[in-house]
Amino acid sequence: MNKNNHFLAVGRIGQLFLLLSILMVLTIFAPSVQAENTYGTDAYYYMKYLNDTYPDREQGSEGNRQAGLWIQSQLQSMGYQVEQLVFEQDGITFRNYIAQKPGTSAQTVYIGSHYDNVPGASRGAEDNGTGVGVNLELARRFSQIPTQVTLNFCFFDGEESPTSLAGSCNYANLHVDTSTALLYINLDSVGAGDTLYAYGGDYVDGTLVRDWGYNMAQAIASRLNIPLSSMPEGVTPYPSPTRTEASDQYYFNQQGIPYVYFEANAWLQTDRTMGNPEKPYFYNSVNPAFASTGGQIIHTAFDDLSILEKILPGIMETHMAQTSQIVSQMLTQLTPDSPAAYDAPWQTSDISGSDTSDPDAAALPQTESANADSTSRPAPSAAEILTSLAASQASAENNTASTSTASSANAESDTDSSTMPTDASDSNRESSASAWAAGAAAVLLAVGAAILYRNIRHRK
Repeated sequence: MNKNNHFLAVGRIGQLFLLLSILMVLTIFAPSVQAENTYGTDAYYYMKYLNDTYPDREQGSEGNRQAGLWIQSQLQSMGYQVEQLVFEQDGITFRNYIAQKPGTSAQTVYIGSHYDNVPGASRGAEDNGTGVGVNLELARRFSQIPTQVTLNFCFFDGEESPTSLAGSCNYANLHVDTSTALLYINLDSVGAGDTLYAYGGDYVDGTLVRDWGYNMAQAIASRLNIPLSSMPEGVTPYPSPTRTEASDQYYFNQQGIPYVYFEANAWLQTDRTMGNPEKPYFYNSVNPAFASTGGQIIHTAFDDLSILEKILPGIMETHMAQTSQIVSQMLTQLTPDSPAAYDAPWQTSDISGSDTSDPDAAALPQTESANADSTSRPAPSAAEILTSLAASQASAENNTASTSTASSANAESDTDSSTMPTDASDSNRESSASAWAAGAAAVLLAVGAAILYRNIRHRK
Protein backbone atom coordinates (compact mmCIF):
# COMPACT_ATOMS: atom_id res chain seq x y z
CA MET A 1 0.00 0.00 0.00
CA ASN A 2 1.44 3.40 -0.99
CA LYS A 3 1.49 6.33 1.39
CA ASN A 4 -1.55 8.11 -0.11
CA ASN A 5 -3.65 4.97 0.06
CA HIS A 6 -2.56 4.43 3.67
CA PHE A 7 -3.67 7.92 4.67
CA LEU A 8 -6.94 7.48 2.75
CA ALA A 9 -7.71 4.22 4.58
CA VAL A 10 -6.87 5.67 7.96
CA GLY A 11 -9.00 8.72 7.22
CA ARG A 12 -11.97 6.55 6.34
CA ILE A 13 -11.57 4.61 9.59
CA GLY A 14 -11.65 7.90 11.49
CA GLN A 15 -14.76 8.98 9.61
CA LEU A 16 -16.38 5.64 10.43
CA PHE A 17 -15.73 6.14 14.15
CA LEU A 18 -17.26 9.64 13.95
CA LEU A 19 -20.32 8.34 12.08
CA LEU A 20 -20.84 5.55 14.64
CA SER A 21 -20.66 8.03 17.52
CA ILE A 22 -23.25 10.31 15.87
CA LEU A 23 -25.61 7.37 15.27
CA MET A 24 -25.29 6.28 18.91
CA VAL A 25 -26.11 9.79 20.13
CA LEU A 26 -29.21 9.90 17.92
CA THR A 27 -30.26 6.45 19.16
CA ILE A 28 -29.90 7.56 22.78
CA PHE A 29 -31.86 10.79 22.59
CA ALA A 30 -34.58 10.02 20.03
CA PRO A 31 -36.58 7.73 22.35
CA SER A 32 -36.43 10.24 25.20
CA VAL A 33 -37.89 12.95 22.98
CA GLN A 34 -40.67 10.58 21.93
CA ALA A 35 -41.35 9.65 25.56
CA GLU A 36 -41.97 13.27 26.48
CA ASN A 37 -45.06 13.22 24.24
CA THR A 38 -46.50 10.00 25.73
CA TYR A 39 -49.39 10.52 28.11
CA GLY A 40 -50.93 8.08 30.55
CA THR A 41 -48.35 5.28 30.34
CA ASP A 42 -46.55 6.08 33.60
CA ALA A 43 -49.86 6.99 35.23
CA TYR A 44 -51.32 3.58 34.46
CA TYR A 45 -48.36 1.71 35.94
CA TYR A 46 -48.42 3.84 39.10
CA MET A 47 -52.13 3.07 39.46
CA LYS A 48 -51.53 -0.64 38.87
CA TYR A 49 -48.80 -0.71 41.50
CA LEU A 50 -51.12 0.81 44.11
CA ASN A 51 -53.88 -1.66 43.19
CA ASP A 52 -51.60 -4.70 43.35
CA THR A 53 -49.31 -3.77 46.25
CA TYR A 54 -51.44 -1.60 48.55
CA PRO A 55 -55.07 -2.69 48.08
CA ASP A 56 -55.88 -1.71 51.69
CA ARG A 57 -55.25 2.03 52.01
CA GLU A 58 -57.96 2.78 54.55
CA GLN A 59 -57.05 5.75 56.76
CA GLY A 60 -55.04 4.72 59.80
CA SER A 61 -54.04 1.33 58.35
CA GLU A 62 -50.51 0.05 57.80
CA GLY A 63 -51.28 -0.27 54.08
CA ASN A 64 -52.22 3.41 54.03
CA ARG A 65 -48.95 4.37 55.74
CA GLN A 66 -46.87 2.23 53.38
CA ALA A 67 -48.65 3.61 50.31
CA GLY A 68 -47.90 7.16 51.46
CA LEU A 69 -44.23 6.34 51.97
CA TRP A 70 -44.11 4.80 48.51
CA ILE A 71 -45.56 7.98 47.00
CA GLN A 72 -42.95 9.97 48.90
CA SER A 73 -40.17 7.76 47.54
CA GLN A 74 -41.40 8.17 43.97
CA LEU A 75 -41.43 11.97 44.31
CA GLN A 76 -37.96 11.95 45.86
CA SER A 77 -36.64 9.84 42.97
CA MET A 78 -37.81 12.65 40.66
CA GLY A 79 -35.66 15.14 42.59
CA TYR A 80 -38.33 16.72 44.81
CA GLN A 81 -37.92 17.72 48.43
CA VAL A 82 -41.11 16.17 49.81
CA GLU A 83 -42.96 17.69 52.74
CA GLN A 84 -44.78 15.17 54.92
CA LEU A 85 -47.59 16.83 56.88
CA VAL A 86 -48.77 14.63 59.77
CA PHE A 87 -51.83 15.45 61.88
CA GLU A 88 -54.28 13.74 64.20
CA GLN A 89 -58.06 13.80 63.84
CA ASP A 90 -60.68 11.63 65.52
CA GLY A 91 -57.92 9.45 66.95
CA ILE A 92 -56.49 8.69 63.50
CA THR A 93 -53.09 9.75 62.16
CA PHE A 94 -53.26 11.27 58.69
CA ARG A 95 -50.34 12.06 56.36
CA ASN A 96 -50.31 14.43 53.40
CA TYR A 97 -47.36 14.54 50.98
CA ILE A 98 -46.51 17.75 49.13
CA ALA A 99 -43.88 18.24 46.39
CA GLN A 100 -43.28 21.77 45.16
CA LYS A 101 -41.88 22.79 41.76
CA PRO A 102 -41.01 26.53 41.92
CA GLY A 103 -42.05 28.65 38.95
CA THR A 104 -40.95 32.07 37.80
CA SER A 105 -43.76 33.59 39.88
CA ALA A 106 -45.07 32.91 43.38
CA GLN A 107 -48.59 32.34 42.01
CA THR A 108 -49.30 28.71 42.86
CA VAL A 109 -51.34 25.96 41.24
CA TYR A 110 -52.22 23.00 43.45
CA ILE A 111 -52.69 19.60 41.82
CA GLY A 112 -54.35 17.21 44.26
CA SER A 113 -55.37 13.56 44.51
CA HIS A 114 -56.25 11.43 47.52
CA TYR A 115 -54.44 8.12 47.97
CA ASP A 116 -56.63 6.46 50.62
CA ASN A 117 -59.49 4.13 49.74
CA VAL A 118 -62.60 2.77 51.41
CA PRO A 119 -62.41 -0.34 53.60
CA GLY A 120 -63.74 -3.63 52.29
CA ALA A 121 -63.50 -5.37 48.95
CA SER A 122 -62.47 -2.29 46.93
CA ARG A 123 -58.82 -2.12 45.93
CA GLY A 124 -59.16 1.52 44.94
CA ALA A 125 -57.84 1.21 41.40
CA GLU A 126 -60.34 3.77 40.11
CA ASP A 127 -60.91 5.57 43.42
CA ASN A 128 -58.30 6.82 43.55
CA GLY A 129 -55.36 4.99 42.07
CA THR A 130 -56.13 6.68 38.77
CA GLY A 131 -55.88 10.19 40.22
CA VAL A 132 -52.66 9.37 42.09
CA GLY A 133 -51.19 7.81 38.93
CA VAL A 134 -51.90 10.88 36.80
CA ASN A 135 -50.61 13.19 39.54
CA LEU A 136 -47.33 11.26 39.83
CA GLU A 137 -46.93 11.29 36.05
CA LEU A 138 -47.44 15.06 36.01
CA ALA A 139 -44.91 15.52 38.82
CA ARG A 140 -42.40 13.44 36.90
CA ARG A 141 -43.05 15.27 33.64
CA PHE A 142 -42.73 18.75 35.13
CA SER A 143 -39.78 18.06 37.44
CA GLN A 144 -37.44 19.48 34.78
CA ILE A 145 -39.80 21.72 32.78
CA PRO A 146 -39.80 25.47 33.55
CA THR A 147 -43.23 26.92 34.32
CA GLN A 148 -44.47 30.46 34.89
CA VAL A 149 -46.37 29.43 38.01
CA THR A 150 -45.30 27.43 41.05
CA LEU A 151 -46.69 23.87 41.12
CA ASN A 152 -47.62 22.04 44.32
CA PHE A 153 -48.28 18.34 43.74
CA CYS A 154 -50.48 17.24 46.67
CA PHE A 155 -51.29 13.69 47.77
CA PHE A 156 -54.02 13.76 50.39
CA ASP A 157 -54.92 11.23 53.04
CA GLY A 158 -58.39 10.76 54.51
CA GLU A 159 -60.67 11.81 51.66
CA GLU A 160 -62.76 8.73 52.46
CA SER A 161 -62.60 9.31 56.24
CA PRO A 162 -65.83 9.23 58.30
CA THR A 163 -65.63 13.00 58.69
CA SER A 164 -64.69 13.19 54.99
CA LEU A 165 -61.94 15.14 53.26
CA ALA A 166 -59.66 15.15 56.31
CA GLY A 167 -56.41 15.62 54.40
CA SER A 168 -57.49 18.40 52.06
CA CYS A 169 -59.40 20.13 54.86
CA ASN A 170 -56.26 20.33 56.98
CA TYR A 171 -54.08 21.42 54.09
CA ALA A 172 -56.38 24.01 52.52
CA ASN A 173 -57.13 25.64 55.87
CA LEU A 174 -53.67 25.56 57.47
CA HIS A 175 -51.05 25.39 54.72
CA VAL A 176 -52.34 27.29 51.71
CA ASP A 177 -51.49 30.96 51.17
CA THR A 178 -54.68 32.27 49.61
CA SER A 179 -52.91 35.47 48.51
CA THR A 180 -50.84 33.49 45.99
CA ALA A 181 -53.22 30.56 45.31
CA LEU A 182 -54.14 30.70 41.63
CA LEU A 183 -55.99 27.42 40.99
CA TYR A 184 -56.68 23.97 42.45
CA ILE A 185 -56.85 20.97 40.07
CA ASN A 186 -58.57 17.91 41.54
CA LEU A 187 -57.92 14.42 40.14
CA ASP A 188 -60.36 11.87 41.53
CA SER A 189 -61.51 8.67 39.80
CA VAL A 190 -60.46 9.70 36.28
CA GLY A 191 -60.36 6.27 34.60
CA ALA A 192 -63.16 3.72 34.67
CA GLY A 193 -66.31 5.76 34.08
CA ASP A 194 -67.99 5.90 30.68
CA THR A 195 -67.27 9.60 30.11
CA LEU A 196 -64.56 12.04 31.17
CA TYR A 197 -66.00 15.10 32.95
CA ALA A 198 -64.68 18.42 34.21
CA TYR A 199 -66.41 20.62 36.79
CA GLY A 200 -65.61 24.08 38.06
CA GLY A 201 -66.86 27.34 39.51
CA ASP A 202 -69.44 28.21 42.12
CA TYR A 203 -72.68 30.19 42.19
CA VAL A 204 -72.82 33.23 44.45
CA ASP A 205 -76.20 35.00 44.57
CA GLY A 206 -77.15 33.27 41.32
CA THR A 207 -73.99 34.30 39.47
CA LEU A 208 -71.34 31.83 38.32
CA VAL A 209 -67.91 32.84 39.65
CA ARG A 210 -64.36 31.46 39.73
CA ASP A 211 -64.97 29.26 36.67
CA TRP A 212 -61.95 30.33 34.59
CA GLY A 213 -60.03 27.10 35.34
CA TYR A 214 -62.94 25.07 34.02
CA ASN A 215 -63.12 27.30 30.95
CA MET A 216 -59.40 26.79 30.33
CA ALA A 217 -59.69 23.00 30.63
CA GLN A 218 -62.57 22.89 28.17
CA ALA A 219 -60.79 25.19 25.70
CA ILE A 220 -57.66 23.00 25.75
CA ALA A 221 -59.69 19.79 25.44
CA SER A 222 -61.50 21.26 22.45
CA ARG A 223 -58.22 22.17 20.75
CA LEU A 224 -56.90 18.65 21.41
CA ASN A 225 -60.18 17.13 20.16
CA ILE A 226 -60.66 15.34 23.48
CA PRO A 227 -64.33 14.91 24.50
CA LEU A 228 -64.65 16.52 27.94
CA SER A 229 -68.20 16.67 29.23
CA SER A 230 -69.76 19.02 31.77
CA MET A 231 -72.28 18.42 34.53
CA PRO A 232 -75.74 17.81 33.01
CA GLU A 233 -78.15 20.55 34.08
CA GLY A 234 -80.95 19.66 36.45
CA VAL A 235 -79.80 16.13 37.21
CA THR A 236 -77.98 16.70 40.49
CA PRO A 237 -77.98 19.28 43.29
CA TYR A 238 -74.96 20.86 41.58
CA PRO A 239 -75.87 23.44 38.94
CA SER A 240 -73.77 23.03 35.80
CA PRO A 241 -70.80 23.26 35.47
CA THR A 242 -70.07 23.18 39.21
CA ARG A 243 -69.47 20.33 41.60
CA THR A 244 -68.46 22.02 44.80
CA GLU A 245 -68.73 18.99 47.10
CA ALA A 246 -67.92 15.27 47.32
CA SER A 247 -64.15 15.50 46.81
CA ASP A 248 -61.03 17.43 47.80
CA GLN A 249 -61.89 20.60 45.87
CA TYR A 250 -64.47 21.45 48.55
CA TYR A 251 -62.22 23.23 51.06
CA PHE A 252 -60.23 25.01 48.35
CA ASN A 253 -63.48 26.40 47.00
CA GLN A 254 -64.48 27.37 50.54
CA GLN A 255 -61.27 29.41 50.69
CA GLY A 256 -62.29 31.24 47.51
CA ILE A 257 -59.74 29.40 45.34
CA PRO A 258 -60.90 28.54 41.79
CA TYR A 259 -60.92 24.83 41.02
CA VAL A 260 -61.31 22.40 38.15
CA TYR A 261 -62.25 18.85 39.04
CA PHE A 262 -61.62 15.94 36.63
CA GLU A 263 -63.65 12.73 37.01
CA ALA A 264 -64.74 9.80 34.83
CA ASN A 265 -68.43 9.11 35.37
CA ALA A 266 -71.77 8.43 33.74
CA TRP A 267 -74.22 11.03 34.90
CA LEU A 268 -77.72 10.85 33.47
CA GLN A 269 -77.89 8.96 30.19
CA THR A 270 -81.12 7.06 29.46
CA ASP A 271 -82.06 5.82 32.94
CA ARG A 272 -82.07 8.28 35.82
CA THR A 273 -81.26 5.69 38.50
CA MET A 274 -80.02 2.38 37.03
CA GLY A 275 -81.03 0.95 40.40
CA ASN A 276 -78.41 2.86 42.38
CA PRO A 277 -79.69 3.35 45.95
CA GLU A 278 -76.75 5.48 47.09
CA LYS A 279 -77.30 8.43 44.75
CA PRO A 280 -80.23 8.15 42.34
CA TYR A 281 -78.60 10.51 39.84
CA PHE A 282 -75.12 8.99 39.90
CA TYR A 283 -73.36 5.99 38.42
CA ASN A 284 -70.00 5.32 36.79
CA SER A 285 -71.05 3.14 33.89
CA VAL A 286 -74.10 1.94 32.00
CA ASN A 287 -72.28 -1.30 31.19
CA PRO A 288 -74.67 -4.13 32.20
CA ALA A 289 -71.80 -5.93 33.94
CA PHE A 290 -72.23 -3.40 36.77
CA ALA A 291 -76.01 -3.81 37.07
CA SER A 292 -75.79 -5.46 40.51
CA THR A 293 -74.50 -2.17 42.00
CA GLY A 294 -76.66 0.13 39.90
CA GLY A 295 -73.74 0.94 37.62
CA GLN A 296 -71.47 2.01 40.45
CA ILE A 297 -67.78 1.10 40.34
CA ILE A 298 -66.23 3.11 43.16
CA HIS A 299 -66.72 1.88 46.74
CA THR A 300 -67.59 -1.60 45.46
CA ALA A 301 -65.71 -4.83 44.77
CA PHE A 302 -65.73 -3.84 41.09
CA ASP A 303 -63.01 -1.30 41.90
CA ASP A 304 -60.27 -3.84 41.28
CA LEU A 305 -57.99 -3.55 38.25
CA SER A 306 -58.12 -7.30 37.53
CA ILE A 307 -61.89 -6.94 37.08
CA LEU A 308 -62.00 -3.53 35.39
CA GLU A 309 -59.46 -4.51 32.74
CA LYS A 310 -61.80 -7.31 31.63
CA ILE A 311 -65.04 -5.36 31.68
CA LEU A 312 -63.67 -2.06 30.32
CA PRO A 313 -60.61 -2.91 28.21
CA GLY A 314 -58.71 0.23 27.21
CA ILE A 315 -61.12 2.68 28.88
CA MET A 316 -58.97 3.48 31.91
CA GLU A 317 -55.83 3.96 29.81
CA THR A 318 -57.66 6.30 27.47
CA HIS A 319 -59.22 8.52 30.15
CA MET A 320 -56.02 8.70 32.19
CA ALA A 321 -54.02 9.67 29.10
CA GLN A 322 -56.58 12.33 28.15
CA THR A 323 -56.60 13.77 31.67
CA SER A 324 -52.81 13.85 31.77
CA GLN A 325 -52.63 15.57 28.39
CA ILE A 326 -55.20 18.25 29.26
CA VAL A 327 -53.65 19.04 32.63
CA SER A 328 -50.13 19.02 31.14
CA GLN A 329 -51.21 21.64 28.64
CA MET A 330 -52.80 23.67 31.42
CA LEU A 331 -49.66 23.62 33.56
CA THR A 332 -47.52 24.57 30.56
CA GLN A 333 -49.73 27.52 29.62
CA LEU A 334 -50.79 28.85 33.04
CA THR A 335 -49.60 32.32 33.94
CA PRO A 336 -50.64 34.83 36.61
CA ASP A 337 -52.80 36.42 33.88
CA SER A 338 -54.74 33.24 33.06
CA PRO A 339 -57.84 34.18 35.13
CA ALA A 340 -58.48 37.18 32.92
CA ALA A 341 -57.71 35.27 29.72
CA TYR A 342 -60.32 32.58 30.45
CA ASP A 343 -62.94 34.65 32.20
CA ALA A 344 -65.54 34.28 29.43
CA PRO A 345 -68.09 31.51 30.19
CA TRP A 346 -67.58 28.26 28.34
CA GLN A 347 -70.61 27.03 26.42
CA THR A 348 -71.48 23.32 26.61
CA SER A 349 -72.27 23.37 22.90
CA ASP A 350 -68.65 24.35 22.23
CA ILE A 351 -67.28 21.11 23.66
CA SER A 352 -65.67 19.10 20.88
CA GLY A 353 -67.14 15.65 20.36
CA SER A 354 -69.48 15.85 23.33
CA ASP A 355 -73.12 16.69 23.90
CA THR A 356 -73.87 16.60 27.61
CA SER A 357 -77.25 18.29 27.52
CA ASP A 358 -80.37 16.19 28.06
CA PRO A 359 -83.54 18.22 27.44
CA ASP A 360 -85.72 15.29 28.48
CA ALA A 361 -84.03 14.85 31.87
CA ALA A 362 -86.94 16.24 33.88
CA ALA A 363 -89.40 13.93 32.13
CA LEU A 364 -87.55 10.72 32.92
CA PRO A 365 -89.37 8.64 35.55
CA GLN A 366 -87.80 7.45 38.79
CA THR A 367 -87.42 3.65 38.78
CA GLU A 368 -88.51 3.07 42.36
CA SER A 369 -88.71 -0.70 41.96
CA ALA A 370 -85.07 -0.81 40.89
CA ASN A 371 -84.12 1.20 43.93
CA ALA A 372 -86.06 -1.10 46.23
CA ASP A 373 -84.57 -4.24 44.70
CA SER A 374 -81.04 -2.85 44.87
CA THR A 375 -81.46 -1.70 48.47
CA SER A 376 -82.61 -5.11 49.65
CA ARG A 377 -79.86 -6.93 47.81
CA PRO A 378 -76.46 -7.17 49.58
CA ALA A 379 -73.42 -5.93 47.71
CA PRO A 380 -71.83 -8.79 45.77
CA SER A 381 -68.43 -10.14 46.74
CA ALA A 382 -65.49 -10.09 44.33
CA ALA A 383 -65.93 -13.84 43.80
CA GLU A 384 -69.61 -13.36 42.90
CA ILE A 385 -68.70 -10.59 40.50
CA LEU A 386 -66.12 -12.74 38.76
CA THR A 387 -68.54 -15.65 38.55
CA SER A 388 -71.22 -13.43 37.04
CA LEU A 389 -68.77 -11.90 34.62
CA ALA A 390 -67.44 -15.28 33.54
CA ALA A 391 -70.97 -16.59 32.96
CA SER A 392 -71.64 -13.78 30.52
CA GLN A 393 -68.70 -14.74 28.33
CA ALA A 394 -69.28 -16.52 25.05
CA SER A 395 -67.32 -19.68 25.87
CA ALA A 396 -66.02 -21.83 28.70
CA GLU A 397 -62.51 -20.83 27.68
CA ASN A 398 -63.23 -17.19 28.50
CA ASN A 399 -64.81 -18.33 31.78
CA THR A 400 -61.59 -20.05 32.82
CA ALA A 401 -59.45 -17.10 31.73
CA SER A 402 -61.55 -14.69 33.79
CA THR A 403 -61.15 -16.71 36.99
CA SER A 404 -57.43 -17.35 36.56
CA THR A 405 -56.70 -13.70 35.86
CA ALA A 406 -58.40 -12.63 39.08
CA SER A 407 -56.40 -15.22 41.07
CA SER A 408 -53.19 -13.99 39.48
CA ALA A 409 -53.98 -10.40 40.40
CA ASN A 410 -54.63 -11.38 44.03
CA ALA A 411 -51.31 -13.23 44.16
CA GLU A 412 -49.48 -10.22 42.71
CA SER A 413 -50.89 -7.98 45.46
CA ASP A 414 -48.77 -9.88 48.03
CA THR A 415 -45.48 -8.84 46.44
CA ASP A 416 -42.76 -7.05 48.35
CA SER A 417 -43.79 -3.43 48.93
CA SER A 418 -40.28 -2.26 48.11
CA THR A 419 -40.65 -3.37 44.48
CA MET A 420 -40.72 -0.51 42.01
CA PRO A 421 -43.49 -0.23 39.40
CA THR A 422 -42.69 -1.93 36.12
CA ASP A 423 -42.26 1.32 34.21
CA ALA A 424 -40.04 2.86 36.89
CA SER A 425 -37.78 -0.20 36.97
CA ASP A 426 -37.63 -0.21 33.17
CA SER A 427 -36.87 3.50 33.25
CA ASN A 428 -33.96 2.93 35.63
CA ARG A 429 -32.58 0.19 33.43
CA GLU A 430 -33.02 2.37 30.34
CA SER A 431 -31.24 5.26 32.08
CA SER A 432 -28.33 2.97 32.98
CA ALA A 433 -28.14 1.62 29.43
CA SER A 434 -28.26 5.15 28.05
CA ALA A 435 -25.39 6.17 30.31
CA TRP A 436 -23.25 3.30 29.03
CA ALA A 437 -24.21 4.09 25.44
CA ALA A 438 -23.35 7.74 25.94
CA GLY A 439 -19.95 6.76 27.32
CA ALA A 440 -19.31 4.47 24.37
CA ALA A 441 -20.33 7.20 21.96
CA ALA A 442 -17.92 9.60 23.64
CA VAL A 443 -15.08 7.06 23.29
CA LEU A 444 -15.87 6.48 19.61
CA LEU A 445 -15.99 10.22 19.01
CA ALA A 446 -12.64 10.75 20.71
CA VAL A 447 -10.97 7.88 18.83
CA GLY A 448 -12.36 9.05 15.50
CA ALA A 449 -11.27 12.62 16.09
CA ALA A 450 -7.79 11.46 17.16
CA ILE A 451 -7.36 9.30 14.04
CA LEU A 452 -8.41 12.11 11.72
CA TYR A 453 -6.17 14.59 13.52
CA ARG A 454 -3.10 12.31 13.23
CA ASN A 455 -3.93 11.57 9.62
CA ILE A 456 -4.12 15.26 8.76
CA ARG A 457 -0.82 16.01 10.57
CA HIS A 458 1.05 13.17 8.81
CA ARG A 459 -0.29 14.18 5.40
CA LYS A 460 1.09 17.66 5.97
